[in-house]
Amino acid sequence: MYPRAGAYFDFECFLLKNGALYFITQQKKSFFSEIFNVVRLMDEKQTKYAPALMCIQPNDNWQWHYDAQDDRLMLDLSDRMIFATEYKGRQLVPSSFTTQPFCVDDAALYYQLMDKAAELDWSVPHQVQLVLNAIAVSRFYKPLMPQSWFFHEQQTHFIPDMGSLVWMETPHGRGEFMVIEAGEQASVCLNLTEELVLTASKILPRFAVIKVMNNRMQTRTRAQAQYRQVS
Repeated sequence: MYPRAGAYFDFECFLLKNGALYFITQQKKSFFSEIFNVVRLMDEKQTKYAPALMCIQPNDNWQWHYDAQDDRLMLDLSDRMIFATEYKGRQLVPSSFTTQPFCVDDAALYYQLMDKAAELDWSVPHQVQLVLNAIAVSRFYKPLMPQSWFFHEQQTHFIPDMGSLVWMETPHGRGEFMVIEAGEQASVCLNLTEELVLTASKILPRFAVIKVMNNRMQTRTRAQAQYRQVS
C-alpha cells in the first residue's frame, strides 16, 4: 500500500515493484527545494532528482482505471507514470471500474480548470493535482444530495460556473472551494481548505467533495494566506 495521495502539498514519485510511478503526496514532508522544483525518483539502488513536471499536457495515451488492490481511481499518464486520485471505489460510478480514455472533454476541462486554478497562490504542480482530482470528480463521482446545513446562508445571490472559486462559512471558519458541477439551485464543490471543520465532530479534508445550495456561496475575492508557499 502506497502512502495516501493528496494528504498535503508535497509531490513524490515512487517506483513500485510493477514499474509504475505513482504521483502521491505525503503530509508535512519537505524534501522539495524552493517551491517544489524537483520530483524525487526512487528505485532500489539509488535516489536521484529530476526536473518536476511543472505543467503536464494531456495526450491520447492517458487512461483512467480503478486499482482494486489500493482501492483508488488512477490516471495513467503513460511513460509508466500514474496519478493516484483521492477517490475510492465506494465513491465512484460503475463506469469507473473499467478502463476509460482521457477523452476530448476531459482535456478541454483540464485547460479550463487550469485557468481557474491559476488564480490560487499555489505552485503549478499543486494546481495540476487539484485539476486532475476535479476532473475525476466531474466524470466518475457518484451523485450527491446537498448538505447545505453545514454552511451559513448568504445575503447575496450567487450563480456559480464550472471552476468558480468560492468561499463558504461554517460556525468554525471559512472554507475555500472549487465548483465542479454548477447547478441552478445547488452545486458540487471540491474543498480546497486543509481539514475544514464543519462541526465539532466532522472535518472535511482537502479535495473532499460536497454538494451545497448556491445560497451558501460567496465569490472569492482575494488569495488567502493559508494557500501561500507551504514549507
